[in-house]
Amino acid sequence: MFCVQCGFKIEDGYKFCPNCGAKVVSVQDDTQQKHEIPRGELDKIADKIFWNAPQDTIGCAKHLSMDTGLEKREAQRMMNDRYREWKLGKKNGKYPDTEYCPCCASKNIEYYHKPGIFITRQSSAFKSVMISSQTDGVDMMKCQRCGHKWVPKKRR
Repeated sequence: MFCVQCGFKIEDGYKFCPNCGAKVVSVQDDTQQKHEIPRGELDKIADKIFWNAPQDTIGCAKHLSMDTGLEKREAQRMMNDRYREWKLGKKNGKYPDTEYCPCCASKNIEYYHKPGIFITRQSSAFKSVMISSQTDGVDMMKCQRCGHKWVPKKRR
């Protein structure tokens, strides 16, 4: 159980919060206890759930509702707010594709260098001479969560 005033975690049996002295509201069952999560703690939980799958707001809202006892409508509103903020941040460059997957927004990204290809051709001046050259490789990124591969945009 958490204090309604300061958010301090309170053990069962206390009548007053040991941190701020506020009177503890008695709780009969576990579902009512879940509603006593302070707003700051609720936002932390919602952020953690959202960043696991930001494009699945419905699934995130269900998960938040089950974990906290929050009404589904309120959980959906919280996830929609985070989704709008994420989309706007993506548009404004807050979440660059060098830190977040453009598909699923995961931070679990692998950097790798895709080597160039060898080109072997016959010389036009000397028919018996073969010329080999290698093209430059490409720096690539791969999301470990969804498997999406992309070439990162250069920062300006």
